[in-house]
Amino acid sequence: MRRAPILALLLILAAFAAADTPPQIPGEVVFVPFPVTLGADGMPDWSSLPSYTVTTGPQLSSDPAENGSFDFALASDGDFLYLRFTMKDRTIIAGQHGRDFWNEDSLEFYINDSGDLNVKSYGPGIFQANVNASALDTGGFDLSGKGLDTDRPDIIGRTFPTGDGWGFEAALSLAGRPRPVHGGAFGFQAQANGASVQDRDVKLIWSVFDTEDKSWQSPALFGSAVWFEIGREDVPPPPDRNAPAAARIIVPVENRSPIRINQHAYPESGRKVAVVVLKDPEPVPWTLAADYDGQILASGESEPYGPDIMSGQHLHWIDFSSFEGQGALMELRIGEETSPPVFVSANPYSRLTSDALAYFYRSRAGIEIEADLAGEEWSRPAWYVSDGSVEPWENGETGSYKLDAGRGWFDAGDYGKYVVNGAIAAWTLGNAYERETARWK
Repeated sequence: MRRAPILALLLILAAFAAADTPPQIPGEVVFVPFPVTLGADGMPDWSSLPSYTVTTGPQLSSDPAENGSFDFALASDGDFLYLRFTMKDRTIIAGQHGRDFWNEDSLEFYINDSGDLNVKSYGPGIFQANVNASALDTGGFDLSGKGLDTDRPDIIGRTFPTGDGWGFEAALSLAGRPRPVHGGAFGFQAQANGASVQDRDVKLIWSVFDTEDKSWQSPALFGSAVWFEIGREDVPPPPDRNAPAAARIIVPVENRSPIRINQHAYPESGRKVAVVVLKDPEPVPWTLAADYDGQILASGESEPYGPDIMSGQHLHWIDFSSFEGQGALMELRIGEETSPPVFVSANPYSRLTSDALAYFYRSRAGIEIEADLAGEEWSRPAWYVSDGSVEPWENGETGSYKLDAGRGWFDAGDYGKYVVNGAIAAWTLGNAYERETARWK
C-alpha cells in the first residue's frame, strides 16, 4: 500500500541516512546522485544507482513485453549528467519514419535548466532529445527533438540491444550549464514511444503533469530533478512548482457546475470526495473521465446527504477514492453536468512549505520586496520606513525616548502593524528553526 505523500516525505526527512539516494516522488521529483565514480567505459556503475520504471501514459500497451514499460536512471560526476534508458520491446520498429522518431520505437528525455521551472515555452537551457532505436548493432546514437538546434546541448551516447528490448546511455556536458549543487533543481521529463507494426501505438510518460503528451510544447509539464550530494543525510524539499492544477477562473455563481471539488488537487493515496448540488432524493450514477479522450477511469453512485444546514441546498456526496492513479485534466460527470478539472498527484502540497515561507517575506515591513525573490506581482518599495524613529506616548504625551519600529510584519487583514502580530511571526520562524535547525540553516 502506498503511503500518503506528505507522510512519506516526512518519514524520508526523519529516517533517511543509510541509502545513497532518496526515493523519487513518482512522476514529480527524482533525485540525481553526485558525484559518482565512472567505470572504464566512461559511464557510472548503474547497478549501484536507483532506476525507475514507467508504466503510465496516454497510450498503454496490452502486452508487457511489447513497449509495456521503460526504465531510466540519472547520475552525475559533476561535469556531465549521465542518463540510462531501457525499453521492453519484442518487435523493434525503427528507421521507417525519417526524422519523425516519435512515430516509432524511441526514448526521450527533456531538460530545463533555464532557472525557471514554470516556464511554458522553449528557450535557452530547454530541449527535448529523442533517441531512435536504429543502428543498435553498431551503437549508433541519433537524436531529434525540439530545442536541439537553438540550445545546442553537447550530448554523446550509444544505443544497445538488451535481452528483452533495447536502450541507450548518454552523457550531457554541463559546461556552460548549472553544475550540481545539493538541493538545486532542474526540469526533467522521460518518455517512450512504441510501435509494434509500423506507426506509434504506445506512449509512456513519467511526469504526472503531462497527461496529453504536450511536453514538447510546454516545459511547465516536466517533472523535476533535484541534485543530491552522496553522503548527505538531509533530503532537499521538492522545488517550488506551479503544477497544472485546475485553473483559477472566476465564474458567475449561476453558471458554476453543481459538482464541487478540491480545485487545488487531491492526494493520490488519500480520500477523494466531491459534493454535488442535486435535488434528486435517490443515488445517481457518476463517472470520472479523462477529458482529452473520454476514457472512464472510475464510476459509482452518489450518496444523498440531504439539505445543508448553512446553504439550504440539497446535496449528494461523490466518493471517488477508488481511483488510485495520478493525472490532470480529468472531470467528474453526472448526466450532462461536468466538474472543473480534477487533478490527482502523489504530492499535491509539495509547495506548502515554500509558499508559507514566501508569505513571511512578502509581508515584511520596512524593507524593499525584490521581484527576483518574491515575484514581479509581489514586488514593492519599502513600506513604513518612517517608523524607523518614533516617539511613543506616555500618559497622553510624547515620550522622552525614541523607538525603531520600522521593521516587522503586517497584520494579515489591514496592513496595520501591531506588536502581537509581529511577535507571533518572529516566534513562528524561530520555533521552526529550533525544531529543524539543519533543514532551515
